[in-house]
Amino acid sequence: MAASTASRLSPPCLHAAPHHPLRRSRFSPLRAAKLEAVLSIGTHVIPHPRKVETGGEDAFFVGGDGCGVFAIADGVSGWAEKNVNPALFSRELMANSSTFIKDEEVSQDPQILLMKAHAATSSIGSATV
Repeated sequence: MAASTASRLSPPCLHAAPHHPLRRSRFSPLRAAKLEAVLSIGTHVIPHPRKVETGGEDAFFVGGDGCGVFAIADGVSGWAEKNVNPALFSRELMANSSTFIKDEEVSQDPQILLMKAHAATSSIGSATV
């Protein structure tokens, strides 16, 4: 089972970055000069061959509306030894993160976002985010 999405995110750059000339850009130099930062992101989950039937243990979300937020949760497979599906936690955590990203309080602080998403997650497990 594979999941896929693609989004174009254009958040403003908060830190000065070294100037690098654009090469093979699909943007015109005039438009590129106006942009402070551009992030194009595409995702595709390909589970380990032994985990294809369950879809793997990892999950992600990409925030919409050009908010410039994405996250990946790497589910901890050790939970399977305790008869816990490790995918459920990472998927629920990312689903909750995606829901809370619209909350103004968390929109600028990823730590608060993850704390709220974790508090709303009822599945047993853990993940590296």
